[in-house]
Amino acid sequence: MSYHKYLTRYGSPSDSAEIDCRVYLVDPAKLASAKDISYRDTRTAEEIAHLEDILQALRDYRKDLAARYGELETMPYTRLLKLERHPYWKGNIEYIVTITRQYSDKTDVQELREVYPGKERKKAFDRYNALLKQYPGIRNEMDIEKRSWEK
Repeated sequence: MSYHKYLTRYGSPSDSAEIDCRVYLVDPAKLASAKDISYRDTRTAEEIAHLEDILQALRDYRKDLAARYGELETMPYTRLLKLERHPYWKGNIEYIVTITRQYSDKTDVQELREVYPGKERKKAFDRYNALLKQYPGIRNEMDIEKRSWEK
């Protein structure tokens, strides 16, 4: 079996999974009848089979992780530099400078994120301009307009 069966929740596909393993053991010296011993032996064999299934799923998962790593290392990407004004409802403002690596399969990875309080607006703009010079030809966006709900 593969690990894909663990990536479902309530019958629907999921991005993540958690595998819990609990095995209940009883001291063999405390078992009093052949029926109890037989039952415990059967349950133990079932648990061993279940754990081996989980181990195989984790081995398959590791193989797919290695394949994904190889894809990401060789996949073409572009970078996006963004300066964003982020207002909070209490009046505080932050300026956020980010560089995001955008892969051709629409995966985004944030390479840089710097947050400047509103009083350090000039530092944020200076950093944005310095990064523009550092990465010539980088795609860039600036979202610094006041929101409609701001005074």
